[in-house]
Amino acid sequence: MLYVEDQQAMRVLIGAVLESAGFEVLSAPSAHAALELLEEYDPDVLVTDIELGSRPDGVELARIARQLAPHLGVVFVTSFPRAAQVTARDAIPGAVHVDKTQLASPDDLVVALEQALRARSDQPM
Repeated sequence: MLYVEDQQAMRVLIGAVLESAGFEVLSAPSAHAALELLEEYDPDVLVTDIELGSRPDGVELARIARQLAPHLGVVFVTSFPRAAQVTARDAIPGAVHVDKTQLASPDDLVVALEQALRARSDQPM
């Protein structure tokens, strides 16, 4: 999995939670760093914040990543509910949205990942 989060503390914390749940995690602090990783790494799922502090944002990153790897599952994790409400033009098919402020336990994030992995297998390649 590739995890993209611009806030270092959150990146380290969620990365550790995902690793303890059994996921192999590569993390990146920006969309640019994530795109560099995608040149050499083929993850099953992209977990990204929507607001990354610079362009491309998480939605743009997911769109680019899906062009490179159509099989990619996508999970958006954000603390900005308005950011999660993407327009139909910006929608990423099968993407799962998670509100950071509503995460009650690490299991909630694992469930979102499992949903994204199931959704990607339902998408035509």
